[in-house]
Amino acid sequence: MTAAGSFAAEKAELEAVLASGILDRSPTLAQLLSYVCGKYFLGATGEIKEYNIAVEALGRPPDFDQKRDSIVRVQFHRLRERLAEYYESQGATHAVRIEIPQGQYVPRFSTANGPAVADLPTPVAPALSPAPVRALPWRWITLAVATALCLGAVALWTARRGTAPLHSAATPPTASPGSDSVRILAGLEDGVFTDGFGPAPASPPSVPTIWCLPESGKHPCSWGRIVRISG
Repeated sequence: MTAAGSFAAEKAELEAVLASGILDRSPTLAQLLSYVCGKYFLGATGEIKEYNIAVEALGRPPDFDQKRDSIVRVQFHRLRERLAEYYESQGATHAVRIEIPQGQYVPRFSTANGPAVADLPTPVAPALSPAPVRALPWRWITLAVATALCLGAVALWTARRGTAPLHSAATPPTASPGSDSVRILAGLEDGVFTDGFGPAPASPPSVPTIWCLPESGKHPCSWGRIVRISG
């Protein structure tokens, strides 16, 4: 905001509008214009609110309800019309103009070349674009599908045996598989096969084993059952 005392051109324009006679038949409009410009010159634009205008400039009681009484909005609509008429006639050649934007009550002083420096809007930093989401490699998607199908196969196997199902996600796996466990080993053709119990064993374990392999994947050993996933 420009420091108080440096509004010579703006104050001169306010006096010119008031002296022009365009507001003589509407003293209320002249009072409103003087009130909001006075607050502007004092650097108190934060106090230019509908309630304050009604109580301080229009003499409404402290219990003024702006939701029920639209006096301020109506009068400012009329004031904007009068200012527009003024700058289409007597003030057409003025270097400084007083404007009150729609939906606002704080005045703006613009020049023939655009808005005054004091009224230029604060630059807004451009919104940052969200970082692009990287798509998962197809081989990992295939592996995830394979694991899900293996889980379904194990659930069917345990149901046929009449044994308890695999450990739920809420229960951490034991360090070694029990007699009612099933090892589901998933991995890529060139990677390490593993499950909740750890890496694939080098020899057949004491529990059933299912290998989840891609369609062209090579079975890493001669034991266990194979589930192949086409991708």
